[in-house]
Amino acid sequence: MVPAGDQAEEAIVADAGKEEAEVRAAMGVEQDGKFSMTSLLWHGGSVWDAWFSCASNQVAQVLLTLPYSFSQLGMLSGLLLQVFYGLMGSWTAYLISVLYVEYRARKEKEGVSFKNHVIQWFEVLDGLLGPYWKAAGLAFNCTFLLFGSVIQLIACASNIYYINDRLDKRTWTYIFGACCSTTVFIPSFHNYRIWSFLGLGMTTYTAWYLAIAAAVHGQVDGVTHSGPSKMVLYFTGATNILYTFGGHAVTVEIMHAMWKPQKFKYIYLVATLYVFTLTLPSASAMYWAFGDALLTHSNAFSLLPRSGWRDAAVILMLIHQFITFGFACTPLYFVWEKAIGMHGTRSVLARALARLPIVVPIWFLAIIFPFFGPINSAVGALLVSFTVYIIPSLSHILTYRSASARLIWNGPHKYCDQSKCSLPLWHQSTSATRTNSAVTPRALSLCCSGQTPTGSRSLVPPNNDGAATRIGAGLFGRVRLLDRSAATGMAGADGSLSLFRLSPAVPAPGTYAWTVYLITQLAGRRQHGVKNAAEKPPPFLPSWSGMFVVNVFVVAWVLVVGFGLGGWASVTNFIKQIDTFGLFAKCYQCPPRAHAGAPLPAPPRH
Repeated sequence: MVPAGDQAEEAIVADAGKEEAEVRAAMGVEQDGKFSMTSLLWHGGSVWDAWFSCASNQVAQVLLTLPYSFSQLGMLSGLLLQVFYGLMGSWTAYLISVLYVEYRARKEKEGVSFKNHVIQWFEVLDGLLGPYWKAAGLAFNCTFLLFGSVIQLIACASNIYYINDRLDKRTWTYIFGACCSTTVFIPSFHNYRIWSFLGLGMTTYTAWYLAIAAAVHGQVDGVTHSGPSKMVLYFTGATNILYTFGGHAVTVEIMHAMWKPQKFKYIYLVATLYVFTLTLPSASAMYWAFGDALLTHSNAFSLLPRSGWRDAAVILMLIHQFITFGFACTPLYFVWEKAIGMHGTRSVLARALARLPIVVPIWFLAIIFPFFGPINSAVGALLVSFTVYIIPSLSHILTYRSASARLIWNGPHKYCDQSKCSLPLWHQSTSATRTNSAVTPRALSLCCSGQTPTGSRSLVPPNNDGAATRIGAGLFGRVRLLDRSAATGMAGADGSLSLFRLSPAVPAPGTYAWTVYLITQLAGRRQHGVKNAAEKPPPFLPSWSGMFVVNVFVVAWVLVVGFGLGGWASVTNFIKQIDTFGLFAKCYQCPPRAHAGAPLPAPPRH
């Protein structure tokens, strides 16, 4: 049986605490609590580290494409869809965290150690639902992370061009591909502590620069706000926002880097609320100032006049995109290491050399499809919709579809003695001696379920089938069959109780000893044969049925609106970019220039 609450927390943290101590010792961190610069900058695993990682990873180059999406959606739809998809993304991130805790708790009950092994999403699906789900998770997740890395390279080339246009964007892609390949030397998400902190500071600066610069610049002459004007553009913009708040394909890896991963549950929601303070003001201010001009300028930097403030924002975003490239690529590195048998290798250099082949296809794809902006929507519709919305929701439904899987065990009651049976059945008296006469059916059944018995514990012991039925119901929720001639039991897949013929070695039915034996057998079966939930439903939605309804809504909405309509619109727009600029475009959406290095002209003010 899998414990819940604090007991699940202790089970999961046990190995993590050992790993932390070993890693800290290997890094020379003192055990007496003295300050260590290495630990401060390099080695993270706290709740704050996870929050910085989530918030930093969620808003990278997408800050620069959200104004473009607003021009496709219109102001109202842009604001509403950001909030809607932000909350939906937080919900599915919560589901992923619950499934991770469930998978890890089950494995640790089986004695599995995760030392020198990073759990990934496809492994969670495999452990909970089987190999077919593993294959689906592996295919969608890896493809999404591959193109997520491609997008970061494209963004680097697009941004640097607005500081130095002596080189075309394709050449800058070559250069930044080489720079980003150095992320192979970062072992895991433990080691992104300082980078996550700095990355969030960089995106915060950039977001508020966009908002303030647009407000100071004012509206351009003849500005129009015609969005939404076309269905294709509308759903293209909507899927870009779907992509924006679907950046939790690395949630499992971030959780595994935490010392107490079960505390992750609401981190993504809090990170999303902070991200709203960056995306909503910047996108709305840019759309207010430039309107429909953004339809042909997918990078917000292209419409703002060159200044020291803009150059600083460009440089900071370049650094941040390097960090985000590492975030997206690290899970791919892990998958590749496991495939070639290098994942347990302690040598950083050996692992770095093994990882290099992953960078090559990313580099190549960024050169083929340099369509900054439209590629976000295509990835959002075709990959993000399944990876971080549909698959987690369906997985949660299927994992907890049976009553036995949803059953929560809160541990033995404090009065119960576990030394004589597989689950506690005996009342521990004040004289420290076991006594039968102090146990009532109510106390016995609640004792087995980990709840506190109420009322007197000195009533007559159970001696009839009704008492046994109540005790069985206390263990399994409902009873399908209970026969006086039966004594051993088994929990069915649906959580019901079926009983088999009485053995000669079993006490006579109807006696107290028979009842105790019955519950002992049932408890043992339950402990070893039934998978119970490691996490109960959240306080704001305490019903399993309510969770399933929300999950079904997420699946239906994303399947129809995100994948269906969004896929049609984004692929149509993507094909249009190919027809207009061609594959291997040398300089996508580059403005005309009189000579190399000339600053871009500023749009006229209103």
